[in-house]
Amino acid sequence: MKLFILLFVGLSVFAFRNAPAFAYPELIRHGYVNCTACHLSPTGGGALTAYGRELSGEILSTWSTEQEKKVADFISEPDWLFLGGDYRSTYYYINNPSYDEGQTVFMQADLEAAVQFLQHWYVDGTLGYSENPHGEGFSDFAISRQHYLMYRSDLPSGSLSFRAGRFYPAYGINTPNHSLLTRSLLDIHSPEGQSEAYNIEAAYVGETYNFYLTGILGRPDHSELQREKGLSAVASRSINDHAKVGMSYLYGVNDLSSRNVFGPFAMIGFNEKLYLLSEFDFQNRQQDGWGFVTSNRFGYELVKGLHLVADQEYGRLSFAQPLDFSEHYGLGVWWWPRPHFEFSLEYQTRLDRALFSTYYDYAFLLWHVYL
Repeated sequence: MKLFILLFVGLSVFAFRNAPAFAYPELIRHGYVNCTACHLSPTGGGALTAYGRELSGEILSTWSTEQEKKVADFISEPDWLFLGGDYRSTYYYINNPSYDEGQTVFMQADLEAAVQFLQHWYVDGTLGYSENPHGEGFSDFAISRQHYLMYRSDLPSGSLSFRAGRFYPAYGINTPNHSLLTRSLLDIHSPEGQSEAYNIEAAYVGETYNFYLTGILGRPDHSELQREKGLSAVASRSINDHAKVGMSYLYGVNDLSSRNVFGPFAMIGFNEKLYLLSEFDFQNRQQDGWGFVTSNRFGYELVKGLHLVADQEYGRLSFAQPLDFSEHYGLGVWWWPRPHFEFSLEYQTRLDRALFSTYYDYAFLLWHVYL
């Protein structure tokens, strides 16, 4: 039993570790309803635009200087080059009826570069370090979590883009916290799901409406991995400058199972301080039947760059198993002291009924350096 519990916690942490994309949908409270205001990627995260770098100092961080808004103090990018990178680690503590332990976990160390050419074309790629080598050469420690070729054309009311390569398919709210139940339980953006997959995508990002259609190709170069193939679709509408609602759908299949996942999401900025991120997903899996997962976050910016957050999550992957469900409640703080630095500290009380009959303590401290 203890081995099973350790495996469960390990998988939760591992879901945190494989996250190449960083988007901050909380900025909707300032009127930024689309990710492309700050990011090159149509779904957000990854390389920042020049305007995104300005915002990292102007509205995201507690303090900043003009030099800090660059990728580095000594680098000024030409208009056709986008540079970036991420380093993340976390310390987590868990106290449950079986054990009491804390551990520091390396999550990510990546550099990223994107190049614009022939006006409408872009090539983006990352190169990072892996802690799980399969040999002794450099290539066994190196990993590219994201790389793609993209064509994007600006339209009077938005932009139309097509891309192909390795990236997250659009689904729900793009958030850097992939340990959320709407991600970890559903294997969405997880190592066993689509984080290693190759995809093709068509996207329209407009002032009012957004549409994404992604073909998930799995791993054609390593078919023995049994990675999921299928498609995902997202449609969303901006209600005003501070609110967006949408619906997501994913169909996935491999040699072991098939599933349909769908549900609504909402990002609401009540004012420039208070916001809500909410996602509800239903899943119908071939062997498990129907299930339901939700993740919700209320946030309030106490002072510029410092947020108080409250999280609530619930997940039951199979209604046929009434005792197999999870409930998580958390309080934490999220702080960007200066551009390039982020810290997150949260305490949670958790009930994972498949493991324990009582609530237990879970806490983590995450630090993130981005270029």
